[in-house]
Amino acid sequence: MAEKEKKLTTREMDALWRKNQQEEGWRLPKKAEWYLRLPIVRYFRWYRLNLAVARHNRGWMRVGLIPTGYDSWVLYAIYRGWC
Repeated sequence: MAEKEKKLTTREMDALWRKNQQEEGWRLPKKAEWYLRLPIVRYFRWYRLNLAVARHNRGWMRVGLIPTGYDSWVLYAIYRGWC
């Protein structure tokens, strides 16, 4: 019987996000206006951008290139309201 996968807490996810930032040297884009970082608005913004990133990544993977993960890293920050 396979072991049940441990679900990461928000604190652990944030720590992994910061670790990726340090290892890759990534920087966040300029912060969005305050109203775009409000909870409900940012979730819709994240959803719309997530669809666009998925479509973009599929295009690159069709030609054999692997996405860097930067887009997903920024999407996490948008979901959390950091940018």
